[in-house]
Amino acid sequence: MTNDSHIHLFERGFKGDLYPNAEIDEYENIRKLGRIDSALVIGYEGNERYKGNNSYILKLAMAHPWIHPLGFIDPSSNSANIEIVECLESGFSGCALYLSEKSERLSENVISALHRIGERGAILSINANPTTIIHFRDQFAQLSTCKILISHMGLPGSESLKTQAQIRERIGPLLDLAKLPNLFVKLSGFYAVDPIYPYIGARPYVCELLETFGASRLMWGSDYSPSMGYGTQDQVATVPKWITEEMAEDEYESVTVLNLQDALITSAR
Repeated sequence: MTNDSHIHLFERGFKGDLYPNAEIDEYENIRKLGRIDSALVIGYEGNERYKGNNSYILKLAMAHPWIHPLGFIDPSSNSANIEIVECLESGFSGCALYLSEKSERLSENVISALHRIGERGAILSINANPTTIIHFRDQFAQLSTCKILISHMGLPGSESLKTQAQIRERIGPLLDLAKLPNLFVKLSGFYAVDPIYPYIGARPYVCELLETFGASRLMWGSDYSPSMGYGTQDQVATVPKWITEEMAEDEYESVTVLNLQDALITSAR
């Protein structure tokens, strides 16, 4: 069994050219191939094509118990604090924020709302690259009640780095956040580092994250459906073999099953 910490489901597909619900049909097959028990479905409405995605994934969750949806929140919205709380009232397992170094700082009202949902066990998924992490790191530290999941290894990019020291420097801002005990990292989006399966270029980043955060604070994610542009259903459904070579059996179980399972149990309370 495996749990998937990061997938997307769009009504007409990631590229907007599929028949309605084609992705849920495809991911159901991927679930069988990878023996995936539960998945964290990340809402995204940052593009006009994806407007209404929150409503769509919440509707899917009502029909598919394995779906645990996180509602997309635009933190710059004047009503963001209200929307954050409404996410939980509507049945979401938490919220998803997409941040950049150009993003406005989180307002006090947003910080307060995130604290409230954190106290209720909800999950907060954040997309942020190293520069963005520097921009927001003091505010991440303020969110001590939240279970924060940083997506895609902190988005290190695809730049070719030759030494482990360069790798460590690249994701240094994320490694510095290991001092926050409530912050976890998703081992997902490997293709954004190395587009060729089995994405071996992502291996040194995983090694650094494993050494710094430990297996108890890492979670595997397939990043379906964007990842389908870089692999087959079989490849997207399964954890790359090189990850198993970096971990003991109990560590592997933590990363692929237990850590997300524990977070979902908390979010369901």
